[in-house]
Amino acid sequence: MKFKFKRILPLGVGLTSILFVSVLNNFASDLNSYHSEYVMNYKTEIPVTFVPTSIITIDDNLDFHYHFAGDKRSYDYNAAKSIVDEFFSNNNLDINNFIQDNNFADYPIEPEFQEMKDYVKSNYPSYKYKTTIISPEVEAGMIIYYDGMGNLTKAVDKNNNILDTLKNELVDVTYPEGYTGPRIEIEPTYNEDGTYTWGSSNNTLTISNEGKQGLSEGVVTQYSGVGLVGADGGSVDGKLGITDCATPMNYSRPPAGTPVYLRNLTTDHAEYVYKWDVGRLPDAIIDIQWQQMENEYGVPTGPNHTYGSFKGRAFYSY
Repeated sequence: MKFKFKRILPLGVGLTSILFVSVLNNFASDLNSYHSEYVMNYKTEIPVTFVPTSIITIDDNLDFHYHFAGDKRSYDYNAAKSIVDEFFSNNNLDINNFIQDNNFADYPIEPEFQEMKDYVKSNYPSYKYKTTIISPEVEAGMIIYYDGMGNLTKAVDKNNNILDTLKNELVDVTYPEGYTGPRIEIEPTYNEDGTYTWGSSNNTLTISNEGKQGLSEGVVTQYSGVGLVGADGGSVDGKLGITDCATPMNYSRPPAGTPVYLRNLTTDHAEYVYKWDVGRLPDAIIDIQWQQMENEYGVPTGPNHTYGSFKGRAFYSY
């Protein structure tokens, strides 16, 4: 079944922001007792959490080079440690609570989206996953990416192959009343009909393979991918552009360039972003570029654009 979605904005054209919410003061807890371990132990081992939206590259000598959003330079271990120490000493941040505004308005779901959710819920299984981030083995040529919550969201080898960095354990399957379809004997792969839930934020994804549509609700994070090559290339000469995004590769992989209608449920601001990449996204429904997070969605991204997230709803159809 294909559910009609009345486009609220033309493709590529953004709404004027309805409300700019300053939420930098919502962070809790001082990390002075924690931040010294944040980089110090990561000279030879890839951390599963790191400075939000940062990138680590590993050269042929297996030396780590640290890159921070908004800064084109790369740093060695000692310089990176100094920057991270200063970052955490100057900002009261809680690495385990990077959601910037938990008092979101949660704008009512569009009727056609609710119809889609109800249909899938009534006709297909629902899957609950437990996600655990794992650190890949160190290899020359690797690039490691961290999202706006500081989670390792993607690691690629020197040939741009995506490495396994997430243990995704299926812990529960429920079937709708009267369900006569096949019972699950093996875990579903991505793009299969059903309702999926994962992460500490209970992110959800509804997939209607009949209609080639996906609807997700949960945490939207950011990363620094502009100018890099995404899993599907990118919209700017084969590289990622400001409006390009990544979807959760374990559950949802729409075709390259698919428009994704993304709404901020705190401000009701909506834009189109475009799927040109995938990531593990251990606790998020979509990863967008920090430029989009700050300039279009009005979410402050902090010093050097190092953090940013919001509660959102994303829909795609192809």
